[in-house]
Amino acid sequence: MERCYKFSTDRQPFYMAEESCQALGGHLVSVQNGFENAMLAETASSQNLGSPFYIGYNRMVSSGWTWIDGYNASTFTNWGQGQPDATSQCSVEALNGTWYSVNCASSHPYVCVFTSDIPPTTCPTCPAAPTCPSAPG
Repeated sequence: MERCYKFSTDRQPFYMAEESCQALGGHLVSVQNGFENAMLAETASSQNLGSPFYIGYNRMVSSGWTWIDGYNASTFTNWGQGQPDATSQCSVEALNGTWYSVNCASSHPYVCVFTSDIPPTTCPTCPAAPTCPSAPG
């Protein structure tokens, strides 16, 4: 599954950021591994996104912290020391890749993710043995 990202400098509360992502066909980003976490921080920094930026991790449901897009195939987290705190329900990623819990009403830049199940196009297959045109004889 291909993943594409939109880095938005528009500072919004968590739910408005998620609505903006949904309007474009995506969600706030679910961070699947350390490589993606580092890529997000590095790209946000190079695009002057501002820090920290919203990711889609929240604890709005009684089951604890979950990804807003339903992603649950990974247990990767990168909380800062003493995080998450006991009262904040949403999360942001700092430009060093560390996560912090924040009040969902606070406004931050954000990152949307878009996924595609469309397989990449394939090239036509070539014959096993190349053929050359016959030389005139």
